[in-house]
Amino acid sequence: MERRNNESKASVASDQVLMRMASRREDEIHDKLSKIQKASTSASPSRPNPTVVAGRPTGEHASMTVNPGKARSMFLVVSFSEGRHNEAIYEVKFKRRCKGEVFDDDMGREAAPLLEPLAKFSNMFFLQSASISSKIYLLQQDTHDESSWPSPARSLGGYVFDTETRTVIPSIPPTIATKPMANVVSANGKLYYLASPYWSRYPDDPCFERYDPNLEVWESMPPFPSYDDFFGMEITGYAVCYGVILFSLCNADNWNSKVLAFHESRKGKEWNHVEVNTSTYAPFHGRAVVVGETIYALNRRSEKEIMAFSFRMDKGDDGGVVYSLRKLFKLRGLKIASPPLPFHLGRTEYLVHLGNHDFCHIKSGTCKAPRHVQYLCITTFQIVVGKRGRHMIKTLHSTVRSVDLMGNGWFSLKLCFTP
Repeated sequence: MERRNNESKASVASDQVLMRMASRREDEIHDKLSKIQKASTSASPSRPNPTVVAGRPTGEHASMTVNPGKARSMFLVVSFSEGRHNEAIYEVKFKRRCKGEVFDDDMGREAAPLLEPLAKFSNMFFLQSASISSKIYLLQQDTHDESSWPSPARSLGGYVFDTETRTVIPSIPPTIATKPMANVVSANGKLYYLASPYWSRYPDDPCFERYDPNLEVWESMPPFPSYDDFFGMEITGYAVCYGVILFSLCNADNWNSKVLAFHESRKGKEWNHVEVNTSTYAPFHGRAVVVGETIYALNRRSEKEIMAFSFRMDKGDDGGVVYSLRKLFKLRGLKIASPPLPFHLGRTEYLVHLGNHDFCHIKSGTCKAPRHVQYLCITTFQIVVGKRGRHMIKTLHSTVRSVDLMGNGWFSLKLCFTP
């Protein structure tokens, strides 16, 4: 009993230290931002020009202006609906030109070449993908056979695609346990592989695993809290903030949604429910972008809409940590170039962080007419604060690129990122 009390006291003390650190950091950031705002106001009180934001309005124009004119690459992992190939990796190259305070993208000029794949995957197993630094990690979805259905017959490994050398290495070993459906996320330089609660049965233990690319080993992680409570829900997106992984879950109609936090440093209390300040919370789509104190994510319920959230960790009445997600605002008005043929079904989109407060929105979908290509709408933009203090989108450039389908069916976007 004495040992249990000591452990409880140690856990409470650890939580209190975490909260003091988070509170002190927030106060320091708020003081710095207040000083910047005052300096900006006194310098030009009659010209409230739009300013780039970092969670709160600032007086500095922070933009991705490092090495303007230097070519950059964005990599896309897509999954085909049918055909010889299941997945493929494409590359979009672009560069920036500075004209005063307006930045133009050089991608999408006249006669832009057809995008052809850097790598193709023709096995019969679908891939889950995530990126760490300049590498893309692709895990093969566990397979089944008739004798073992619905339990997967065996666990499969995966591949690593190096964006610098353009090589594919089958170096990811099989997971410890098989998972009929799973989601992979990247955080803190590692991969986290979680069995989806959407499946109609409990997964084998461990249901949650972590992969260390340096050691090339899988290890068991604290299990998902309750598959019964989340049955029929899928993980639609995630964010990594303050070292905490926020999993966004929703059911098939996108209306019943929840958020769970995995806080690895809180031993014995890693999984926690996240309080959301609105009943109209819309689930994340894909990996959210964290800039400063703000989380930006695509709205799964509404295309071309970006949501902004703040994430807090506060001390609870019991001395523990209360996790909360507060909706700050939502943004519309992104000016996206139209493809030669309108998208019909199967529309997918992704949000990519280009650095500082520059973003890229990628959208694709099927067309009614059968074709040998599929279109990508690629749009760069900034999030700024306007004259009335309202956050808004400033579209920089939008273009349409054609992707070679290689005889496969239409594809959906699975991962988009810049190294």
